Amino acid sequence: MFYIQRYDNQTKRYETVDEFTTRKEALAMQYEYALSDYSALYYISTRSCNAWREKQEWIDGFNDHWNKNKKPVHPVVGNFEDWRNV
Repeated sequence: MFYIQRYDNQTKRYETVDEFTTRKEALAMQYEYALSDYSALYYISTRSCNAWREKQEWIDGFNDHWNKNKKPVHPVVGNFEDWRNV
C-alpha cells in the first residue's frame, strides 16, 4: 500500500490523507492534492500515521461485527400480504 502524507507547515504535523494500491495512482493523486492545497507539503509513503491505522482497525472491527450480526433480508415480491407471510 502507498499512502499520501500531508505535512502542515504551520502546525508542523503529519497526517495521512489517502491510500492506494499502486504507486502510479498515488503519484497522480499526490499531484492533485498539491494543486488543491498550497499550504502543505504532500509526499508518498509506505507507512501510514497512527491515527489512520487506528481508524482502519476500528472500521474493520465494525464491519466484522456487522457482518456477523446481520439478519438475512428477504426480498419483497408481490403485494404486502405476500411479504408478511415470508
